[in-house]
Amino acid sequence: MTTATRRRAWTGTVAGVASLAALLAAGPAFAGTIAPDDTHIVTVTDASQDIGDAGNQWIEQAYDCNDTDPNAPYLTPDQEFVNGPGDPVLAQGSHVMRTSQFSGDTELFRTAKYDGTTAGDIKHLVYSTYSEANSGSDPKQPAYLRLSFDTDDNGTTDTSLYYEPSISHPDDIQQGQWQSWVTTDPGEQWSIGGGQEPGDLTTFDAWASAHPTATLSNTENGGGVSFIAGCSGANQTNGTFAVDGFGIETTDSDPESAPAAHHELNDFEGDNLGVDSNSYTVRPGEAHGWSAVAYDTGNDYASTEPQQSNVFGPGDPPAGFGSHRFRATNPNIVELYRSTSLDGVSIGNIRDLDYWTYTQPDEGNATQQQPPYLRLSVDSDGDGEGDSSLFYEPSINHSDDIEDGTWQEWNTGDELWSMTGGQDPSDLTTLAGYASHHPDAVVGIASDAIGVGGLSIVVGASGANQDNSNFYVDDVHERFFTGSEAATDNTYDFEPTVPTPTISAPGRVTGTTDVTVHGDAVPNSTVDLYEKTYGQPPAKVATVQSDGDGHYSFQRTISKRTNWQVENYGKRSAVVTTEVRVAVDLTTSSPRKGRLRMHVNTDPNAAGETVRYFRAFANGERRLLAKETLNARGRSTVRVDAPSGRTVTVFATVSPPPGNLAGRSPKVHQAIK
Repeated sequence: MTTATRRRAWTGTVAGVASLAALLAAGPAFAGTIAPDDTHIVTVTDASQDIGDAGNQWIEQAYDCNDTDPNAPYLTPDQEFVNGPGDPVLAQGSHVMRTSQFSGDTELFRTAKYDGTTAGDIKHLVYSTYSEANSGSDPKQPAYLRLSFDTDDNGTTDTSLYYEPSISHPDDIQQGQWQSWVTTDPGEQWSIGGGQEPGDLTTFDAWASAHPTATLSNTENGGGVSFIAGCSGANQTNGTFAVDGFGIETTDSDPESAPAAHHELNDFEGDNLGVDSNSYTVRPGEAHGWSAVAYDTGNDYASTEPQQSNVFGPGDPPAGFGSHRFRATNPNIVELYRSTSLDGVSIGNIRDLDYWTYTQPDEGNATQQQPPYLRLSVDSDGDGEGDSSLFYEPSINHSDDIEDGTWQEWNTGDELWSMTGGQDPSDLTTLAGYASHHPDAVVGIASDAIGVGGLSIVVGASGANQDNSNFYVDDVHERFFTGSEAATDNTYDFEPTVPTPTISAPGRVTGTTDVTVHGDAVPNSTVDLYEKTYGQPPAKVATVQSDGDGHYSFQRTISKRTNWQVENYGKRSAVVTTEVRVAVDLTTSSPRKGRLRMHVNTDPNAAGETVRYFRAFANGERRLLAKETLNARGRSTVRVDAPSGRTVTVFATVSPPPGNLAGRSPKVHQAIK
């Protein structure tokens, strides 16, 4: 396909040139990051207490740090996976370690999964903590991170680095709140061996640069990566210490000897709290948080009238019968369909974000069109003000798969997003990767944004790749977490307003009759006819396709009272009724002098009903000549006396059978012999 033009010059969240300039001046991607950053979520829900399991999972340990005997037995860990406490950084839960009032009580949560990785290959480390006193009000130091290294390649762990949040952030520690620590950021201090003298402190990059081949080790004791609570005096006695969101990014500079690279964000979870599932039909008057906005990049980013609407089709949409359409004819116009559904949601808590697209170039437009793309407006530091954007473009992940004229699904949760609108590898990250580097990031928009809602579906500012075409989206699905609650699963089906179809049919016919039922519905759509004949349940009896003007018609044969209704895209018309009068066919003759023969046949068959024969006079009077019950064939024949040499006028009536109106024959003139 044609390479999609990237949006390097705008965020779409702002109305002014100043914000545009700020984007152009945006800094480089994360320092030392993997490019592209394909970090993914690893959900951890249990741990072992067997050291032998440390190579493939997390383990729980406890010991008395006051006991210097190397053979002293381990204590029983007081640890578990829980929902909470509070609102964890990732999803619903975390891993909790608890300490008693005993000063030697030390809890470790550790793994050997990463053992064998060299310090020079560790590019990023982050974790989040929650700490509070079990009783009293003594402030508690958060759990700290220890990395154990073999620096001389002799197979023995000889050096430990400790990251204690209180060293780099002594005035920032909060009790009963989740806090995140990007330990490899510039200026973050690590302690060599646990000391806090200036000579004991270093940044991780500085230490790794000096010891690039130092290897994470300590597999025999449970692993080189450990979270620890305890052995810190009153700062960590009688407390609850939770950890979550451990992110690690490593390279494999020596693939033959080093373990595979890790690009992981560990999410520690308690019990599954289930999913709150919601399905929304978005139509005019029922927005469910969606709104259309547009702006003109050629007119100082001024707001302009959106060229968007919900429409029928095209083709067979993935949900329902309609979709949301964008119309692009001006390369300066950016169209956004915005939603508030993800506002305030942590970037790391967006687990699924899927949508379907359809591109329809105008006749004569031979340029491959880029599908509508997603943009998440981001408050990257949690200060309440949007300051960044993440872009998902199908062409970044599926450049050879995009097709015009067909519905295509894009599952963005684990795929690459652009931080600038460009496609340089250093600009690309997964949502988990972005959350790992910006653990406080949430969906949020700038105060000068056009419209509301941090999630946007966007068309425009892509040159010929998004011009002179229609673009459609449908079936947007998102699954995310908000605090220690059930996951939220939302699906949005975009539908137009369906007009009520009209319907017409004859009000009354006589005898078994072919009738036409007709009206107007949505053009080029399926119309179903429902028929209820007297004495029968209603049933769908026929289906037709309306024409380009919406006209439809059905031909039906009826003999009883019938109710009609049509359905078009789930919308029912009014009910109309056709009554059926019994047709009475009267024939006469005069077989001999002074006698009149009269014969009646009915349609529909009115067997068992009463037929009455009348003579009509010129003055309007009538006289009953005979009365009979119709036979099983709905017929009757009678003979009566009549004035010889005269012409008489006669007619017959039939009482109504169930489901019919009474019948009356035309007048018949008969000469009597």
